[in-house]
Amino acid sequence: MHYQLIDQILSIDTDPPPGQPATLTALKNLAASEDYLQDHFPTFPVMPGVLMVEAAVQAARALAVELAKAAAVDRTPADRLVLAEVAALKFAGFVAPGDALLVRVTTDPADARSFKASAERRGPAGETAKAFAGKIRLRELEAQASPNPALTSSKRAPPPGPHPGEHVPRARPTPATTNPINERRPPQGHTRLTSAYKIRLWDRGIRRR
Repeated sequence: MHYQLIDQILSIDTDPPPGQPATLTALKNLAASEDYLQDHFPTFPVMPGVLMVEAAVQAARALAVELAKAAAVDRTPADRLVLAEVAALKFAGFVAPGDALLVRVTTDPADARSFKASAERRGPAGETAKAFAGKIRLRELEAQASPNPALTSSKRAPPPGPHPGEHVPRARPTPATTNPINERRPPQGHTRLTSAYKIRLWDRGIRRR
């Protein structure tokens, strides 16, 4: 599920003075009705840290798109920019229902896709406290690879044979299927006499007498 974690962009500067980074400041109001607060946590609802970072990612994504617009270059669609790396991230406090999360991102002059991110909590009475600070880097979502025709073909190639010098264990002989007729045969060296044959032998014995 995708959450929209930016309610309002308060300020944006895509043309800062030389040597100064571009900045964007955004706001997220945390309501008690947010579904992820039901499990995080049932008796102590607070905004998950991973969603705080996602709010910074969404703010950085918006700044990257606005910078591309200002530079009049082919820009990557916002939904194609995803999180690539998080570094030096430190959480400093909780954000509870009724608080507001104020997110600020600035560009890194050495890397157009890297941003410094920080956030603070604003309470209902106007009190403020640090929430987190760190660095994030975005990347363009790679295009989905086309399916391999060798894997999608109805005819699969036979499995490769053993490599030269590879030891191949001998297959154990498969036991022969039990034959009900064989089970009725007497052991070797013994003869099983049928009833009809016994009668014939008994009849011959009487006649000999």
